[in-house]
Amino acid sequence: MKQNKYHTYIWACEFNNYSGEGKLALLFLKYLKNNKKIGNFVIETPRGMYKNFKSKKITNDLDSVANFYSKYITPFVGIYKIYKNQYFHRRKTIYINYAPIWNFVLFLLLPKKTILGPITGSDFFKISNMRSFTRFCMIKILKIISKLIIRIKYRSLIFSTNLVDFKKNKYQNLFQLQYIAKKKIRKIKTKKIDLIFYYRNHPNKYNNYEINYLKKLIKSGKKIKIVGDFLPELSKYCTGYLSQEKLIKLLDRSKFTISSFENPFSFFIQDALLSNVNIIFHKQQKKLISEYYEDFFLIDFSKNNFFNLKNKNKKTKLKSIF
Repeated sequence: MKQNKYHTYIWACEFNNYSGEGKLALLFLKYLKNNKKIGNFVIETPRGMYKNFKSKKITNDLDSVANFYSKYITPFVGIYKIYKNQYFHRRKTIYINYAPIWNFVLFLLLPKKTILGPITGSDFFKISNMRSFTRFCMIKILKIISKLIIRIKYRSLIFSTNLVDFKKNKYQNLFQLQYIAKKKIRKIKTKKIDLIFYYRNHPNKYNNYEINYLKKLIKSGKKIKIVGDFLPELSKYCTGYLSQEKLIKLLDRSKFTISSFENPFSFFIQDALLSNVNIIFHKQQKKLISEYYEDFFLIDFSKNNFFNLKNKNKKTKLKSIF
């Protein structure tokens, strides 16, 4: 890479068109190109380098699903690369992902002039046992440290959603990325799948309440599909991770899906809305959901409730672009 050929160096731990972090990276890059003077740039990822970025050529390799190395080690590889490019090659530097709000070490170590990609995370947290309570306390402390560092160190901030409570100072700008702002809702197709469920093997995504609900649906004769991580106890219903094209085809044929508690605005939920899928949200989030959605469905998964998946002439949609 020649020193005088690129004005801006960009690091991304994940850069694809099918995962949440990958879609967020593409959306953020589009925002940068439209709103920031970044000149000629190069994007480096753990799997290669994009010298002439074209979104149509972005990898769709499902073998590159995030693992421990990509989530927890590659960010520090990125920090090293950014220091090298900022101080040795004198380039403008941008760190796209991963940037969860709890990772205070990342915000502490990155150079002050680095443009931060969208900060992710949520203040919503499910506590179902002592283990989750302990994790909640640890994450809360880490978030407090991160917010303090960010408030002192960075002037321009972008959050992926409004699920993190952050009081900005007068130098900071918050901007929420929009995935479906300029997209059209697809035509309604024959719905043969009663419920599609996006499963992530993560303590803050889903828990046994939702899994038990899926088992009830199956027992009652409902047809379900599970995408994402492998769920051993319901393996025959799992599809694994799908390309964006295959996921959309599955969503187009699905009637309902369940939103994760920690992020009711996820890319999966937004894709589901574009496919005319009705969304079931957690009842504990009624106030937040009512602010942004119309004709939604609520259920308290912690109780022995059973929602029978009848449309009742509703179609979940956004009230406005948040």
